[in-house]
Amino acid sequence: MEVVGSRLQQVTITDAPDRDTSRESAQGAPDAPGAARSAQPRPVPAWRRVLGKPAVATLALLALYVGLSFANSPEGYLGTDTGGKVVTLQAIETRGSVGHLDVGYWAESWDPAGDLHGYWGTLQNDDGAWVQVTTVPLMLAASPLWDAGGYRLTLVLPMLGGALCALAARSLTRRLSGDEAAQELAFWATGLAGPVLLYALDLWEHTLGLAAMAWACVLLAAAAEGETTARRVVTFAAGAGLLWGVAFSMRTEALLYGAFVTAAVCLWLATRRRIGGALLVGAASAVGVAVGVVGNSMLERAVLGGTLRAGRASGTAGGFGTQPGTRLREGLITTFGLDAGTTGVVLGVVAVLALGLLVRRAAKPGWKVDRPDVTLGALAVVPVVLGFMSGLAFIPGMLIASPLAVAGLVLGLGGRAADGGATNDRSRLPARVLALAAVAALPAVWAFQYVGGAGPQWGGRYVLLSAFLLTVVGALRLASVDIVVRRIVVAAAVLVTAFGFTWMVVRTNGFASAGHELAAIDEPVLIAKDSAGFLPREFVAENGDRRWLATLGNAELERAVDIVGQAGFRRFGLVVIAGSDTPDHVGGMHRVDTTRIEIVSGASIDVVRYER
Repeated sequence: MEVVGSRLQQVTITDAPDRDTSRESAQGAPDAPGAARSAQPRPVPAWRRVLGKPAVATLALLALYVGLSFANSPEGYLGTDTGGKVVTLQAIETRGSVGHLDVGYWAESWDPAGDLHGYWGTLQNDDGAWVQVTTVPLMLAASPLWDAGGYRLTLVLPMLGGALCALAARSLTRRLSGDEAAQELAFWATGLAGPVLLYALDLWEHTLGLAAMAWACVLLAAAAEGETTARRVVTFAAGAGLLWGVAFSMRTEALLYGAFVTAAVCLWLATRRRIGGALLVGAASAVGVAVGVVGNSMLERAVLGGTLRAGRASGTAGGFGTQPGTRLREGLITTFGLDAGTTGVVLGVVAVLALGLLVRRAAKPGWKVDRPDVTLGALAVVPVVLGFMSGLAFIPGMLIASPLAVAGLVLGLGGRAADGGATNDRSRLPARVLALAAVAALPAVWAFQYVGGAGPQWGGRYVLLSAFLLTVVGALRLASVDIVVRRIVVAAAVLVTAFGFTWMVVRTNGFASAGHELAAIDEPVLIAKDSAGFLPREFVAENGDRRWLATLGNAELERAVDIVGQAGFRRFGLVVIAGSDTPDHVGGMHRVDTTRIEIVSGASIDVVRYER
């Protein structure tokens, strides 16, 4: 599975207005008041005025999502979790009803505990249904779309989630500052030049969960505004809490982020001697969270016969404090990693530090490029280029996949510079409060996130809200940076995202082609043997209704072969990563031949046929 982990699982941004150099020469600083009065505003192109309207921009973004989605195959996915959702939708379609989201288990008679269930992570509820997916709202919304137009039509949901993320970025920027250019940059950077783009093109709940968390942040910022009445504070805070609860139905880390962001807002209100407001925000948010969590639990009980999301959360909480070294390593991977290896993390740290220092230097008035800046630029670019040259693959690091977040991190944690140009406007929530919450939450998310999945993801899928908040702050403050470095940051965001999209196109089409070849191999049972048990979920588009068993080692393989015999079959196919050791004889059956199927360049699977 290491090969799969490293190789297989492993856009135009509206820029802020250029700095007026005539102001610098006349006054010696870009923000000199006299120069600001004499500077002539540059005419805004008509196309930009049109795209500046939120409704038009949203429609344009959705149209881009739809167009880009056709480069991907509907029979291949960004990750194995999507395969679990697809096989669930297939089962619903075959059965003609939701039916507890039951995917069934052909070998239940011989393996009642489901230890070798072909789709890793499938659980049996109290009613005997085998449940692969715990995100009930997404499945209920996707089912009629699947019936009407298959996988491609279900992508409407993550695409809408992506658009809502971009709109939340724009709205949050408006709450923090009235800068129109910053609002536009936040919208396009979030929607097109970061992880949201990739997750918007795959049937995963990430964009919808992130959108709920992002709008919760918008409502908390609204609740913190000085002119807000007590009634509106309660309304906004309760709405934010409800959204945190809704997000929890899709993203387990939502409650952690909700706690950190809400606490940060309440503490800021307290420092402003608005103790009553802080208490109202905290209490109303808690009530909203409770309503959201209880509502999702009731929905799960109605559909699944139990509360699997709550069980998953308690399991995640139970893992807190275990494997601290592994959790720290995976936290660094999902924050800085160019890949899941130690070298990838080190190179990522170098690139992030260099870019951060360059942005910080370029934010100083009168900055001119000199030798240290060239060195920093090289140190920021070369590690990423080296990563690109190693081949298409996942980039798991949040700060690598979201360069604007690096700018937000550097510029968002310091005094007045972090306030988005709001100067002395004490009624607005400072951007640095959200930047601090985004950073402070990271160790907590690292401590609770699923262990073993750090490498095969794009841009830190467990820390997407941190990336979102820091990107918003980066968009807010990027106008204070020299135009040359500003363009470097935006270009880096576009290029890294384009690299990720290219990888997604190659990956989805590669797995679709391999799945088609696998479907042509006529074996009554397929046994997958790898180090994680994920392989069957990659091939469900054309192989979802086949008899699968998933094994993690030789002992489980022996047991699986025994089940094949008990079921009355005299042959089976063993699916392994190409080049893996396979026995000549197992369970009274002998190897007949091997078929190799290429997925992407440098990564293949072997299907080894056995018969009695």
